[in-house]
Amino acid sequence: MRRICEELEKIGKTSGHDYKVLRWDALKFPLEYYPKYVLILYLDIMRHRDDLIYGLCVMEEFTRADVKLIPRLQGFYNSDKFANYLLWHRFLKPSIEMPDTLCCINLEMGIKFLNKYHKVIFKPISGSQGIGIEILETKHRLEELMAQYHALFLQEIIPDRGYDIRTLVIGDHFTAQYARYNPQQILKNIHLGASPKSISDMAEIDPQVTEFAEQSRRIATKIRDLVGLDLVGVDTLPSKDGILYLIEWNSVPGFRGAEEATKFNIGKVIVDLLFAD
Repeated sequence: MRRICEELEKIGKTSGHDYKVLRWDALKFPLEYYPKYVLILYLDIMRHRDDLIYGLCVMEEFTRADVKLIPRLQGFYNSDKFANYLLWHRFLKPSIEMPDTLCCINLEMGIKFLNKYHKVIFKPISGSQGIGIEILETKHRLEELMAQYHALFLQEIIPDRGYDIRTLVIGDHFTAQYARYNPQQILKNIHLGASPKSISDMAEIDPQVTEFAEQSRRIATKIRDLVGLDLVGVDTLPSKDGILYLIEWNSVPGFRGAEEATKFNIGKVIVDLLFAD
């Protein structure tokens, strides 16, 4: 949020645009005044059933009021973990692999999947920044997660090369790409301790990263066109045996790591997109 606010301040000084930071819990509908533009930076409320319904209703109301909304509602509907998997299976499977995945509301199915792999990744169906993701090894913990979330999203763990690749597409163009390096951990999120590296820096560790990066750019553009998002972050994972896997895409991607690794002003590109008519 800090970077976006910095860029909004710059634009405000030259164009007269004013902005206000709104918290989800401060909104009271119907609003007396509807803004012309809304950029959603956090989906922190969308982790439980009623909160999720509330958040979607807010986005629907902004859409009905002809507010320019990023992410767009339809794109957001296509961006949770389960939608990622189903859209991949229907439209993207010929282009890229995805880890074996189970999404269900049946505990016995979850136990069977865990027994198959002995250790799996659990992810909340909605969410970002790595919040709620964990390595799952026991039936007891699986039962606890089922009781907490009422649904299971489980994935096979792919032996990797110590990093994944985050590709950002903003508007109609590929914008930035970097590696998230964390060779000691399975999870590669910046918020979970990974280090951002430019693709050129990563190539000093793994020369094959340039091939994976090019493939990731192609798949990210396909995803942007498929799901209808103006802003999308696509995460791909190069495996030890040289296969690139699609992990997920996100309609509200963090970009701190991208700016740090590439030295490119991502915040300005996002703000320019918001005000482009």
